[in-house]
Order: sequence, then C-alpha cells, then structure tokens
Amino acid sequence: METGHGSHIGRLRRINQDSYTLGKTKDGAAYFAVADGLGGHKGGEIASRMIIDELDEFLTGFDASKSVAEGEIEEILKKRIKILNSHIMRKGRDDESLTGMGSTLTFCLLSGGEAHVFHVGDSRLYRIDDNVIEKITKDHSYVEELIDSGEITRDEAEHHPNKNLLTRAVGTDESLKVDYVKIQLRKEDIVLICSDGLTNYATEEEIKHIVLNNTSSQAVSKLIQTANDNGGGDNITAIVFKPEVY
Repeated sequence: METGHGSHIGRLRRINQDSYTLGKTKDGAAYFAVADGLGGHKGGEIASRMIIDELDEFLTGFDASKSVAEGEIEEILKKRIKILNSHIMRKGRDDESLTGMGSTLTFCLLSGGEAHVFHVGDSRLYRIDDNVIEKITKDHSYVEELIDSGEITRDEAEHHPNKNLLTRAVGTDESLKVDYVKIQLRKEDIVLICSDGLTNYATEEEIKHIVLNNTSSQAVSKLIQTANDNGGGDNITAIVFKPEVY
C-alpha cells in the first residue's frame, strides 16, 4: 500500500501537540490515526501521545477480521476509545498542570475493502478521487453547530472568532460520544487523515490538487509546505494512503 505521513510544528507554535500512528493489527489489517492535543503548555502533547500509544498497544493484539465478521467492530472500538477517554481524564485530575487536557482523534481501520472510521473533534478524514474531495467526518465544533442551525454560512465560518472551539474531544467529558462511519473503498480512492493545522491553512481544492498529482509521500510534504506557506499558525499532521482494493 502506498503511504505517506508526517507532522510539523508549524511556523508559530513552540511545541507540537499532534501525534499520529499507522500500523497493522494482529491479523494484518492496516490502521491509521491522527490526534491533535489541546489544553495547557504540555497537556495537549501528553493527551494526544497517550491516545496514540494506547491505541497502538491495543490494536497490535486486535483481530480485526474476526470482529468485522461478527459485527462487533463498532462496539469494541468505541468502547476502547471511551477507555482512553477515562485514562486521560484521570491523569488530568491527578496532575493540576494537566487539568483540561484532551485531544481530537480521527482513526481509520481497513478490513475487507471497507474503511471503519472513528472520530471525535475537528481533525478530518477525506476520500479523494479524480472528481471530488469528500469529507467523511463531521467537525465537532461550535461553528459547525452554527452552520447546521443556519446562523452562519460555511464561508462566514472560515473567519469566525470561535472557529477553533471544540464541542467534543477525548478526555474532556465523562459521557464521550464517538462518531462511527463505514465506507466502501474503491480502487481509485485516496484517503487523507489530517489535523486542522492543514485544513485551516489550505483549501480543499489545494489539498485535492496536491494529493492527486503526487505520490503519497510527496503529497504529505507538499501539504505541510502549503500550510506553512499560508501562515503555518498551528501544528500540521497528515497521512495519505492509497488502499489496495481490487
């Protein structure tokens, strides 16, 4: 599978609070995840790293095909993410310097030509082909709620003062709700998972053009460079891959 991945601190931040991973489950199913930390000087970095490390530990011993076949994958992985949520909340309570820390999580597991996507926050997963860039995840943010209610347009949201205010994150609420969507992958699809440090500084058309006209590794480098050229006001993380679908 052709894959590219990378993370950059950006031009203005003093620390990179993004974390990411890619790997394979016990039975060889590929998985990819991006986590964008929030809260305090080091809290966000610790929260995102905890999520990624604990996810890796769980998934390397996980039998994905068995769970898919038995129709249990949504339940099992939502439960695991909620366990991560409780671990982060506990660490934030035990250490005052980490109070309020949390993280987004956008996570994708491939099995049998399908992508199982789990999502909390405003990192994103896109499916891209020659005709369209399709945002599979829905941002859990204040401005997204304003758009849904018709109070502002999507263009107005781009410059809203509370653009980065999240309504949902891992580690900030005991009753965490995790979005899940399953998509059937096609041979021509390319998948991008990224933090908002990319999508806040590159348009979807720019992203689509870069992804379609480069290898996965080249695309990640150019996406990061584009976000930095356009201001680079946040950490930037991207994973691009072309699924092996026949």
